[in-house]
Amino acid sequence: MSSPSHQSPAAAPEAPSDRDAHEPEVQTDATTEVVLAWVDLLNSPELDREPEEYFEEEMRLRQFRKKEPRFAMAASTWPQYAEDLWPTVKEPLCRLFASPAPYNFVQCVLEYVRRRWPEMAGSTPSVEFLDLSDALCAGSIVPLQFAAALALPSLCRELLSRGASLNAGGYMGPPLFCALVGPNALLWGRRPQSWENLLQKYREPAQRKATISIFLDADCDSDYTFRFKDLKESHMLPLALWSAMETSDHTILEWFLDRQAVIDLGLLPVIEKYLIPGQDCSDKASPILARILLNVFDAAIAPLDAYSFEESAEQDQLITKVIAIIESCGIDLSQLEGNHRIKYVTDSEYPEFLQGMMTVMTDHIVAIQRLSKDDRFDPNHKFTESSFQETILHAAVSGGQVDVVDFLIEHGASLDARDFKGRTPVMVVESMEMLARLVKKHGAITTHVDQEGLTIWHYLAATNDAPLLAWLVYNDPDRDACLQMRSPSGTPMVEAINYINWLAKEFGDALSFGVMQPTAAHVLIPNCDHLRFIDCDTIQIAHLAVEWSDRHLISALKQAGVDFGVYHEELGSPLHRINVSASSSFVDYMLSICTATPLFDPKGFSPAETMLLNFRLLVGDMFHSRKGNVLSTKHPSCQAVLNPLTYRRMLTPAVLESLNDDGQDVWTRTCDVVTIWEKRLEKSGTVVDFIWCSLITALDVLLDTDALHSHEQRTGNSGIYCIHQPGRKDIKWSPIREDLLLRILRTSKGGATEEFLQTEDAQELYGMALGAAKYELANYLNLKRRRLR
Repeated sequence: MSSPSHQSPAAAPEAPSDRDAHEPEVQTDATTEVVLAWVDLLNSPELDREPEEYFEEEMRLRQFRKKEPRFAMAASTWPQYAEDLWPTVKEPLCRLFASPAPYNFVQCVLEYVRRRWPEMAGSTPSVEFLDLSDALCAGSIVPLQFAAALALPSLCRELLSRGASLNAGGYMGPPLFCALVGPNALLWGRRPQSWENLLQKYREPAQRKATISIFLDADCDSDYTFRFKDLKESHMLPLALWSAMETSDHTILEWFLDRQAVIDLGLLPVIEKYLIPGQDCSDKASPILARILLNVFDAAIAPLDAYSFEESAEQDQLITKVIAIIESCGIDLSQLEGNHRIKYVTDSEYPEFLQGMMTVMTDHIVAIQRLSKDDRFDPNHKFTESSFQETILHAAVSGGQVDVVDFLIEHGASLDARDFKGRTPVMVVESMEMLARLVKKHGAITTHVDQEGLTIWHYLAATNDAPLLAWLVYNDPDRDACLQMRSPSGTPMVEAINYINWLAKEFGDALSFGVMQPTAAHVLIPNCDHLRFIDCDTIQIAHLAVEWSDRHLISALKQAGVDFGVYHEELGSPLHRINVSASSSFVDYMLSICTATPLFDPKGFSPAETMLLNFRLLVGDMFHSRKGNVLSTKHPSCQAVLNPLTYRRMLTPAVLESLNDDGQDVWTRTCDVVTIWEKRLEKSGTVVDFIWCSLITALDVLLDTDALHSHEQRTGNSGIYCIHQPGRKDIKWSPIREDLLLRILRTSKGGATEEFLQTEDAQELYGMALGAAKYELANYLNLKRRRLR
């Protein structure tokens, strides 16, 4: 299938160019007769000879120049006039550029090079000059290549009509390559040292553009590759980009892109030579440059594999530089006239392509500006294949791309659009800048609810996002209405308190995050001084609020009307929700406002025992851990260790003197708690050391009271029986069991423990200690038993 023909845009004003440092001065007043005489001289029979060895040739040329002093000027200057005087010089030039090329052509080219690059052909000629001379004599350089390098469109057209090969190869590369590079192709076409050898300002951009167009219109080969001296390979696309910029002709670049030209970092030297990223290049901005850079951007993102948008480091570097250039030029691609489809993306591929672009390119306004010039672009496009089924605007808002959001809304994106949860874009906001932009500049409505009846206020409260909530408190005109809006879970204030349940479901290494504070609730408290702002089961709220261990929160809720003197048939009183993160002052405050609540929860535990049970943990198999393991969470109960002073506050006289319905005293109940944890944490290893630490602390405090002595006096049995159960063979030694048994034995003041030491139960415990390598306990038991004999 034939490729589309090349059509150049209307000629643009020629940009100023820099003369080569060694280019001879142009004789601007040469007449037609003078130029014709120059060409005739170059066709002289005396020059129709093969060059001698270098130094012999130099001697012959010296003699010829004495005879014909015009030779140097003729060889180097005639190209400046050839196009304007084409009808006059056509025939003699065609003789000079005949095929096969006469030696006059060889001598003309060599003298052109001597004049243009005198340092290359001096007393010590360069390797490049000698290689060029050999290639000319061997016929490896054909006239069409030289004519293309000189940007002589009329001569190129004539040579092609006379049968010159469109894709001739050889020393300089094909004619198209020569036309893109210019005269430097003579010395550097075969093995350039760097891009500096090839990227030279065009002296006559209009002629260069016309010459290149000849080969593009003839549909010449586009896949020529060349190698630098370091053997790194390149294609012609970077040269096409250079030519497009130099000639202000975007179609040159598009011609190559339409033929799937290879995209690589070879484009970077071209971009950086013409425009320096990070510098203000706005003076170079033009519609043509914008069109060129749009094509470069398309080319840069084209290789993204199957729209997976997994960029390589090389491609990421290229895309970043292209975007930097566009931004430094102050170019807004959306302002280009007309429709500019991304050609390599079919209609069926477009939705997936758009989603990929918005996933990895949302950081750049350039990307969305470019996308907007494709007539398939819809600012309200919904990614139906995505699990979120969000719109472009949702993605930009959640990504924090303020400029992109402004652009989308200004081009028709709806702030009322919904994702799969029924959320509007404002409900997925994650930054204060974005929230302010949506609400203040674009008038986003904050009273909209999703499928679950949640507003943006609910979302922020439910994630403890205090900074964004604070902004809404001071800036949302619908604040009072939003604070009272109730979802199935409750008002925003309730959601803020409920965040404690999210912390209990989130894995977190114990003691590594610090005790989380209810900062969102603190923000809302000054505006939620009445029960209408809570409007839910206050019994549940009272219990949940206590888990935060935050006195300010409890006090504010109490003032708003929440009753902390309640009792729940399953949860007990709010006192039963206190955990080890509580401070002594918090405990004192809670005891002062819950004076009338029953002492025991439904299971017969007082607040002193439930405090040691209120660790909010995760079951291990939820995290592919061994079944039965437990893991710590970000809940306050896992981010603190019990303070002895706090626990002493929990041991009120009522607790120390109490017996539950089963006749258990505080010592028995606390030992039951230890037993419960020994069974529950049997497989969990050191991950829960923080729990054992709190338990030991509690038992140490309890041992400092008369709880053990009172128990032994009341029951007549050693307090050790509350931990050690004789006859059980399946006992697992928890990290604190040996330590705890020793503390009981050493603390006991009465005769009950002495009686125990003389029983078979003590002998059994001794054997178990030896079997479990608990030698400190075994030695203590052995020593005490001997003394009692």
